[in-house]
Amino acid sequence: MIHENKRIIKNKLVLSQYEILKESYNHAIENFHVLYKGESMNKEALHNFVLKFRKEYTTKNTNIYVYNKSDIANLIDKYPLNDKEAELLLNHGSLILQKSMLIYLESV
Repeated sequence: MIHENKRIIKNKLVLSQYEILKESYNHAIENFHVLYKGESMNKEALHNFVLKFRKEYTTKNTNIYVYNKSDIANLIDKYPLNDKEAELLLNHGSLILQKSMLIYLESV
């Protein structure tokens, strides 16, 4: 049986503002890796983006990983990462929403 999401969402995200790079699901959690294309990368803008994304796309506990560079796509789920790849991921991964907790990644 297919379940439709029949929520009515106002002020939807603009599709040109993001791209879903990868998504995966299991019985307990949804995972989204998202390329953020918005103009502002400050914490407030990212926070608002993630909250809207969550409202539009998620139906249960969710991890949302937000990146600002498309080169990250080939590093998603790669293990182990070499030093250069780990640095690239750190410098271009900005925000993670795990369940209901926002975690901001800051480059060192």
